Amino acid sequence: GPAALVMALRAVGRDIAGATAGLNDGQAVALARRAMVAAPNRDGMADGGQLAEAEASTFTSLGEVQRGAQVSGAATQLLAPNAESVRQALLRGSSVVLSGTFAGKSPLPWTGDRGPDNATAPGGATGHLVAVTAYDSNSGYFLVHDPARRTPLAVSGPTLEHFMRGNAGA
Repeated sequence: GPAALVMALRAVGRDIAGATAGLNDGQAVALARRAMVAAPNRDGMADGGQLAEAEASTFTSLGEVQRGAQVSGAATQLLAPNAESVRQALLRGSSVVLSGTFAGKSPLPWTGDRGPDNATAPGGATGHLVAVTAYDSNSGYFLVHDPARRTPLAVSGPTLEHFMRGNAGA
């Protein structure tokens, strides 16, 4: 969730609330989690200020993503979880955070490309958030930034909907 939010914000020229020059990606994700989650037992930080991995690995909801975007000065809107709604939002200059799942899907919508995610469901995810930042009207493909991948990938509308089926949200 926090990584998808950071990618979505950056795609529209914004940064997460509290970001400063020289902030690395990991620091931006930690700031995003704190902006998204009001509960101190889920904000990704231990009482002493160090990273709390058990908290940082919890699933975040779309409501929490909305909260983080709003705290960062971005306007938000819930969309119907389908490729056409996503396409329309992208054409208006927005980026979109999507919720989907890889559980029970064959073929997988896409795979990860590093470590244990290589050729498998990214992060073994049953509930997974990604940022969609562009639509190419010539090819009909969407540009998806998945935190479990090193590089973005282009997917079709049916593939995007296949990903959202079973855990949809936008």
